[in-house]
Amino acid sequence: MSNGGVSKKDLTPIFNFQFWHILGETLFWLDTQTPFLYVSPRALVAQAWLTERSERRKKPMLKPAKDSLDLGILVSDIQASLEFYQKLLGLEFVGKTPVWFGTMHRLRFGSSDFKLIEPNTIPPRGAAGLEDQLGFRYVTFVIKNLSEVCSKLLSQGIEFALPEKEIRPGVRIAMVKDPDGNIVEFVELS
Repeated sequence: MSNGGVSKKDLTPIFNFQFWHILGETLFWLDTQTPFLYVSPRALVAQAWLTERSERRKKPMLKPAKDSLDLGILVSDIQASLEFYQKLLGLEFVGKTPVWFGTMHRLRFGSSDFKLIEPNTIPPRGAAGLEDQLGFRYVTFVIKNLSEVCSKLLSQGIEFALPEKEIRPGVRIAMVKDPDGNIVEFVELS
């Protein structure tokens, strides 16, 4: 292979190598007499740049402070929503906080905060259902007692968007509508 006009004494031996071909110049060659790959200084600069770029891609921009997401939902009737999420589903009430556009009622499921927001002015409703508009379409609760939850919701007259079913081996789901028609999904993994 061509060494790009660089003599062996100008090269740095390395064990872990990648093949580089920059601007038509070969910046490396394998010395068959030793177990080293000799690399020109320009190749080392290129390797450092590519490694740094690769490392930047691996590091996520977001650094999680907890292992879950929180969700805020504007509701039309805070009492009906608290009855559904807190009393019926059993989410824990954490607190009530005034915000610039209404009042936030924080509920908790696992380590996720589920924020029901009672707006100062109720905005118009968007399209309901999974496929009727773009954007966030449903919230998922991963649980251990799907059949029990479905039985209780049925007995309370809650409308199901999707009755309990197995969607693939080891995964059962059901979807219901909350008081505002938002889709709530329950998933059980076996």
